Amino acid sequence: MDAENFGSNQEDEIEIIEIMKKFGKYQKVQYFYACLAAFFVTMIHVNYVFVAGDLNYRCRVPECENQYAVYNATWWPNSTIDRCTRPKLKEGIIVGQPCTNESFTDAVEECTDWMYETENTVMATLNLACQPWKSNLIGTIHNMGTLFAMLMSGWLIDSKELLVLSGYNLIQDCVIVLKMTIITFKFHMKTSRMDKI
Repeated sequence: MDAENFGSNQEDEIEIIEIMKKFGKYQKVQYFYACLAAFFVTMIHVNYVFVAGDLNYRCRVPECENQYAVYNATWWPNSTIDRCTRPKLKEGIIVGQPCTNESFTDAVEECTDWMYETENTVMATLNLACQPWKSNLIGTIHNMGTLFAMLMSGWLIDSKELLVLSGYNLIQDCVIVLKMTIITFKFHMKTSRMDKI
């Protein structure tokens, strides 16, 4: 029995090899188009991870910040303070005077303005610090829009004119997503070079 199975396995392998020899230019182009569509659909969903990702931020203390404020300030208190509160200044500290670690009391107050480590996410652009539900809402709206678009495209696809129109819109959307991804990547590369300087 094993000899028979061995013989049929070799015949199956030979058939597969013969089929793969016929994998020519047309099959390669079709495979490329199938992968291209999957690439753009994946890019739309993976892009959310980078665009709406969480980042480090701290409360802005206008009394101590200068016009070139940075996230990693040397005067920031050594005690652990959550990201949604700011340390209170001690009495007698003059605004505009350089701050130090000892310029603050142990008390904290609510923060209304933040300093972000980088500016290349939606969280920094829309100032969504200490409001995680808003960044989560971006993903929720995106997924609901995708669901609605799938339902509508299934209903509209029965019309041949709309089939051509939806194909054109799909290509146009893919080009827009590709442009936005390139712009985001260039911006990220530019800011990461500036951070190194």
